[in-house]
Amino acid sequence: MKKKAQQRRKQIQSKPGSRGGRKAAVILGLVLSLGLTGIIYAQMRIHSSINSHLAASPIPQDTPVDNPETKILKPTKEYIYAGGRLVATEEPSAPTSSPTPTQSGSPTATPTPPPGGAQSLALNGAGAYVQVNDSTTDPNKSLDLDGGPVTLEAWVKFNSTTVAQTVIAKEDHGQTTGGGGYELAITAAGKLRLNIWTDYNTYYSTIGATTVSAGVWHHVAAVVDGTANRRRIYLDGQLDASVSGSQMPAASLSAFTIGRRPNGTSYLGGLVDEVRVSKAALYTADFVPQVSLTSTTGMTKGLWKFDGQAITDPYVNDGSGLGNHGQLSGAAYSSDVVQAARYSLSLNGADAYVTVPSTSSLSLTGPVTLEAWVKFDTTSAYQTIIAKEEHAQMGGGGGYELAILSTGKVRFNIWTDYNTYSSVTSYDPVLPGGWRHIAAVADSNGRRIYVDGAEQGNVTVGVLPTAGGSAFTIGRRPNNTYPLDGLVDEVRVSNAALYTVPFGPQSAIPADLFKQPSTVGLWRFNQRTAEDTSGLGNHGQLQGGTAFSTDVK
Repeated sequence: MKKKAQQRRKQIQSKPGSRGGRKAAVILGLVLSLGLTGIIYAQMRIHSSINSHLAASPIPQDTPVDNPETKILKPTKEYIYAGGRLVATEEPSAPTSSPTPTQSGSPTATPTPPPGGAQSLALNGAGAYVQVNDSTTDPNKSLDLDGGPVTLEAWVKFNSTTVAQTVIAKEDHGQTTGGGGYELAITAAGKLRLNIWTDYNTYYSTIGATTVSAGVWHHVAAVVDGTANRRRIYLDGQLDASVSGSQMPAASLSAFTIGRRPNGTSYLGGLVDEVRVSKAALYTADFVPQVSLTSTTGMTKGLWKFDGQAITDPYVNDGSGLGNHGQLSGAAYSSDVVQAARYSLSLNGADAYVTVPSTSSLSLTGPVTLEAWVKFDTTSAYQTIIAKEEHAQMGGGGGYELAILSTGKVRFNIWTDYNTYSSVTSYDPVLPGGWRHIAAVADSNGRRIYVDGAEQGNVTVGVLPTAGGSAFTIGRRPNNTYPLDGLVDEVRVSNAALYTVPFGPQSAIPADLFKQPSTVGLWRFNQRTAEDTSGLGNHGQLQGGTAFSTDVK
């Protein structure tokens, strides 16, 4: 998803100390050159009372930084620098109690759906959250993630992004001994924030560049990569912050929480779904966020999907297999869930196409069904939709092709060797500018063409292809001719005659069809790749000016 980075306004804020002793903080402002502007600040608080305040001394929540690095030190006064010069020296502010953040307006929760369906976690921004205590079946305390690497992620739909809110956390801020942990949150400025604690009151913070919009679903992720010595934040799969640092979280003494901090502050108002915690650096470059996350043995330490759960259930189920089940507190469930994005393949009629290396599963010698949704920009030129054939290659094999003629009529070719083929052509031309489902079938009874499910060509002589060694292509022939100009979606190749009579084409081929043995290739493009989802590994490679479009059937 596209976004513009927001230029941060540099500001310095003094923070309250703890009760029971003199506290002080230092904020160092340093303006860096070489085209990068950043503020690095550090502070450490000295606690003299064991019963000092979990809520009374929150860490800085929304200090804007361009190259965000945060570490706590031990000053006795507050020094404020700007432009590299000392501009003020102040005594620390008197300790005050920090009120629990609240959200304006009502939460976005819809009525709780009956158990069994897809749903998200609905949080009211006041007292609702999920708490996961250390699993009794997991003596290794897998959610600690001590030593890293770390990936924290979730889908979130904020009611507001003007209040500091915690998405997920396991940290011991404000405790007087021991601890460590991590937190993924949003600042009061609407920026994503990753905090890594190396002990109970020493942390390193990274803040994103983009103001997160409220009222829409976003995938938020943070990575601590020890191999690369980087901490990274991703918003909707796009890199939003990256800073150097090898610090990893220490083991935490606190519970893991969703929707607030363990100390009862920074409540989240909105919806949360597909929460996953991994002891691995899953993302090293931009990626397409998965709508439905899965668990990977050895890496996933917690996975909370909320699907099929009822308010009366004793636990919020963990799908990692490690038994990290949570407990609801004031929260509800919502049927408002993130929807999978859909994309089509965009071809320019020149150098854009997809190629799939030749495999035995695509080298069909029996019944064949070829099909795709196509939206032509023009139908006045010969254009290949899908093909695997060796036309004019001396000594080559056979194959098949689904194409459109310069008259706009659909053509289905079956090759029995490199230079011998049989064709069937549709009765009527296809018009440009609209989505059309085009299918071709060959079996021992003949060859048929269907457009939008209606029969548009029928030859009662059965001709089947012979195997060939050429690549399989989408959007042109393997010999670099007849490029397609337009959009293509839901391409499927089957080693069976799926259609014998008119039918109603489906805009999204259902899972129970493409998982059948007859499907040897299925390219849906929804991940903005040419991945084959048939399970046979016939993945494609994008060539030339190939792109993707949100214009789908």
